Amino acid sequence: MNQPKRINLPQHSKALIDLRQAFKESSSQQEGCICPVCDRFGKIHKTPITASGAFTLLKLYEALRTGNTDKEGFVHIESYMTKQRIPIKGAHSRLQHWGLCEIKMNNDDTKRTSGFWKITEKGKRFIFGQIKIPKSAWMYNEKVLEWEDDNMIDIHQALNNKFNYQEVMSAYLGEAPKVTEEGQQSMFGQNQFQTPRRFDYD
Repeated sequence: MNQPKRINLPQHSKALIDLRQAFKESSSQQEGCICPVCDRFGKIHKTPITASGAFTLLKLYEALRTGNTDKEGFVHIESYMTKQRIPIKGAHSRLQHWGLCEIKMNNDDTKRTSGFWKITEKGKRFIFGQIKIPKSAWMYNEKVLEWEDDNMIDIHQALNNKFNYQEVMSAYLGEAPKVTEEGQQSMFGQNQFQTPRRFDYD
């Protein structure tokens, strides 16, 4: 699929900086705002980790452990869930912003995405209760602007009593990743979910 052409403007242009700041402040409001350049509506959304997304992360690990992935660990998760008659679609896609899963590169120009996903090492540590993550992120144009880092949750809080953790994970509870001292500091350090330095409209 062809990528849209980006108009390159001077990043340090005062007019551009002022427009960015004005749009950021206005789109952060509950009602959003109209862009002064393109006249399109824009709004910064507070996006939470959903129970469905957390459950799908468990299923990504299950698919890996049951041999239902390709050699790289990717599975077409919607097909995998459909075979199990689990009516959840698209709940996982935003988990990539937390670094919990990743999508396989798409080599088919006729499709928007490959549809194949896999759980990351950080995702494994999350589902085994070794780390907590921000419950929500403030997002614009599918990019994280700021983390809700004063509200950290674990996998059980993310599931919110809507899905049974033991039902999926009981066979794998002895497989928690080993964490080195260096890895422990990396996962729990202050920079784990660092706020981006500037408002990015890409």
